Amino acid sequence: MRLRSTKAEERRAYLFLVLPAILLYFAVVAFPMVFSIWISVSDYAGGQIFGGPTPVRFAGFSNYVQMWSNKYFWISLKNNIYIVLISVFGQIPLGFILAYALHRNLVRGKRFFQTVIYLPCVISSVI
Repeated sequence: MRLRSTKAEERRAYLFLVLPAILLYFAVVAFPMVFSIWISVSDYAGGQIFGGPTPVRFAGFSNYVQMWSNKYFWISLKNNIYIVLISVFGQIPLGFILAYALHRNLVRGKRFFQTVIYLPCVISSVI
């Protein structure tokens, strides 16, 4: 009976173990990303995409030119930047202030608030 495996057997075992992760990556990340880029530079307008009545043709960057010249795009971009700035510069200092207050025992019921803050982390792993 052979105790040591050959390099080829080890490589096959590694490939067998890594292949599901690679397939999942391509199915969940790589394919949708490439497909969305293809859709963004085509004249696709909804409906059937695989074997539909009208073929999907390459449109170049005309969709992007149309997007950049649309006033609603700029309004939505401004609103998104506003929301990001408010949430980042509002939530991070607020979190530090609350953590400092809990750490320095400036709040009554320290254990209760620590439990309430940590509870979503525990519940998500249980459910």
